[in-house]
Amino acid sequence: MGAGTGNDVAAALRVGSAQVVAVEIDPQIAGIGRRLHPERPYEDRRTELVINDARAYFEQHPDERFDVVAYGLLDSHSMFSSMSSLRLDNYVYTVEGIRAGWSHVKDGGILSICFSIVTGNEFIADRMIGIIQEATGVRPVVVTHGMNFGMTFIASRSPDLMNFPPVVGRVVRDAAADPRVRIPSDDWPFLYLRPGATPWTYIAVLGVILLIAWAGIRNVYGLGKAGATSFDPPLFFMGAAFLLLETRMVTALSLLFGSTWVVNASVFSGILLTAFLANLAAMRLPRRTILLSYVLLAASLLLTWAIPPGGLNSLPLLSRGIAGGTLYALPVAFAGVIFSGFLRESTQPAAALGSNLLGAVVGGTIEYTSMAIGLRSLTLLALVFYLISYLFVSRAARTSPVPVAS
Repeated sequence: MGAGTGNDVAAALRVGSAQVVAVEIDPQIAGIGRRLHPERPYEDRRTELVINDARAYFEQHPDERFDVVAYGLLDSHSMFSSMSSLRLDNYVYTVEGIRAGWSHVKDGGILSICFSIVTGNEFIADRMIGIIQEATGVRPVVVTHGMNFGMTFIASRSPDLMNFPPVVGRVVRDAAADPRVRIPSDDWPFLYLRPGATPWTYIAVLGVILLIAWAGIRNVYGLGKAGATSFDPPLFFMGAAFLLLETRMVTALSLLFGSTWVVNASVFSGILLTAFLANLAAMRLPRRTILLSYVLLAASLLLTWAIPPGGLNSLPLLSRGIAGGTLYALPVAFAGVIFSGFLRESTQPAAALGSNLLGAVVGGTIEYTSMAIGLRSLTLLALVFYLISYLFVSRAARTSPVPVAS
C-alpha cells in the first residue's frame, strides 16, 4: 500500500518474493518510478502495479490473501507545525482502514505498517498501537529502527512470526495502547490531533474570521444597520447548514476516492453544477413545492447519515462514482431548490443573500466541531439548521398577511 516510486517493491523483489501487488493512488508518482527507478521494479514480471486508493483496493478484492500486507509511506507523516496537519482527514489509518488490510493477511502472514514519528509526536505511536489492536485483536510488535524517525508496527495471527531479533532496532513486544488516547475511526479520522490539547490558535483565527465576515457583510449588505435592510433568519441557517453539508461531501468522497486535489475539484465542481441545475428547477417550480423540498431534503440527509460511505468502496469505480455522487448530490439539489425559491420570493434580496453568506461563514467555523463530535454528526447538525430555517418560514407564513414562500 502506497508503493510510490517503487522502493518497497524493489525490496520485496530483492528478497525473492514470487508476486508483488503494488497499490499506488497517484499515476504520476508511479510513472516516475517506472521511468527512473534504477532497479526497474515496475517492469519486473512478478510485479502487478495497481492505480487505486488503498481502501478501495481492499474492498474490491475481498478474496485475495497475502503473506505480507505492508503499508509504506502513504502520507507525509510530518507535522510542520502544531497546527499544519490538524485537519488532515486520513481514512487509511483508521480502525476500519486497518481492519480492511488485516482481512487480506493469510493465517501465516503479517501486517506491517511503517510510520515516521518525530520527537514530541509520540502520541501518534500510541494511536497506531490502538488502531492495530482494535482492528486485529492482536497486540503489535513495535520496532524502532530509527531511519528518519521510523517505527514499524507488526501484527500476525502466528506468534512465531512476532519474534523479531533486536538487531533491527529496539523491539517492544505486546505493545499496549494508552486508553487515554482516542483511536481514529472513519467518523473521527484525525490521526494528527494532539490528545488533550485545545487548538487555541485555530479558535482565535476562526473568531477573527467571524468578526471580519460580520463587519464586511454588514457594511456591504447593510445588515443590522438602523433603517436598513433586515436580517433573514431562514437563509442564514440555510447557509450554515450548507457549509456543513459541503464538508461532509468532501470528507465522504475522499474516503471513496482518496484525498487528492482531483477529488476535491470534482466535488466542488459537482456542487456548483448541482446548485445551478437546482436554480433552473426553482425558476419553474411553484411555491408550494418548497415544503415538499424540505421533506425530501430531510429524507436525503438522513439517508447520507445512515449509509456509511466506506461501504460503497466495494463497488467498481464507475458504480462507486454514480452511487456516491448521487447519494451526496441529492441534499445539495433539494437545498438549492429551497434557497433559489426563497431568493426569488424575497422582497429584500440583498439582505437575504447577505444573511446566507454570513450563515455560510458561521457554518464553516462550526464545522470544526467535528474534531470533537465526529464527521457523521455534521449531517445531523445540518438537518437541525435546515429544520430551524423551516420553522422561521412557517411562523412568517402564519403571521404575515403577505404571501411568503412556504
